[in-house]
Amino acid sequence: DIDDYSNSRNGTTTISLNRVYDAVSDYVGDHDLFRFVLPRATTIRAGTRGRADMYCYLWTPKGASAFAKDDDSGDGTNCLIAQRLSAGVYYLQVRRVGRGSSPERYQVVVSGL
Repeated sequence: DIDDYSNSRNGTTTISLNRVYDAVSDYVGDHDLFRFVLPRATTIRAGTRGRADMYCYLWTPKGASAFAKDDDSGDGTNCLIAQRLSAGVYYLQVRRVGRGSSPERYQVVVSGL
């Protein structure tokens, strides 16, 4: 299978707020990284949808570690982070956890503003 989204900042896909993106997790441990920009301070909701068991992390561009993370606050085993953020650039990292070796489809969305 072809990895659909990069797992490093050097190829990160910039996503728009309030839009759903289809993705595939190729295996447990696979992670995808998404970049989004907030033009002003707002409360965001960032997470996944689907059957895959996903874990989310929020990073700033200079962050050495995630400042927010979540496992199962969304529906079922989906991750969901709700947080008030200042204007700026952020990264949402999504990692598949759980069991299974087959690819699984999921959706990612960051809503706000």
